[in-house]
Amino acid sequence: MKNKNLKSSNMLVIALSLLSFSVSGVPVFAQPQANYVLTASNGAKGTVVRHFTRKKNGTLSLKSRISTRGRGNGSFLNNQNGLIVDGSDVLVVNAGSNQLSLLRFVKGNLQFVSAVSVNGVTPISVAKSGALIYVVSEGNSITPSGISGYILRGNTIEAIENSQISLSSANAGPAQISFTPDGNALVVTERLTNKLSLVTLDRTTGLLK
Repeated sequence: MKNKNLKSSNMLVIALSLLSFSVSGVPVFAQPQANYVLTASNGAKGTVVRHFTRKKNGTLSLKSRISTRGRGNGSFLNNQNGLIVDGSDVLVVNAGSNQLSLLRFVKGNLQFVSAVSVNGVTPISVAKSGALIYVVSEGNSITPSGISGYILRGNTIEAIENSQISLSSANAGPAQISFTPDGNALVVTERLTNKLSLVTLDRTTGLLK
C-alpha cells in the first residue's frame, strides 16, 4: 500500500446503525419496509449468507443459505457494514480469505455472482456508491491497515489500480468505511487511534486524492 495517510480528526466515533450492524462477528442487514433480513456468518470454514423473509409482524422464516465462496476468520470483527445492500446487489467481506463477494437478488431469490481478491489483509467493511466500491482492511503485523478501491462492471468486481492507501496508523483498528452523502469522499472510523479519517476521491477514475 502507499505510505500515504488520510486526513484525521482526533475524535472517537462509535457508529451505530439501524440498518447494518454486527453481533458476535455476524454482519446483519435489515431494511425498514423491506420484507427480508440478511445475515452473513464469519465462519473459518466458509462464509454463508442467510436470507430470511419477514412478515408484517416481524416474524422471520429462513428462505435460503448462499455461500459467498470465501471464508471468515471465526472471530469477533468489531465492525460495521461487513454486509451491505444496494438495490439488488449484496456485498459481503470475507475476512479469512481476503475476498469481497457479490451476491444479487434475481426475482426475489438471492444468488452468488462473483468474488474478487482484496488488496489488503482481513477486510472488515465495505462501501458502495454507484459502481464504485471501497473496502477497509484491518491488516496485520506485516500489512498495515488500509483501504482499496474497486469498480463493479456487470457481474464482475475489478480492482482499481493504484487505489490503495494506508490509514493514519499501521494498526489503526478500522471499524467502518462509508461514502459521504455526495459520494465525493470516504470516511473511516479507527477504533485504536480514536480518529475519524476522511479522504476525497475522483469520481471519474475512482482514485483517491
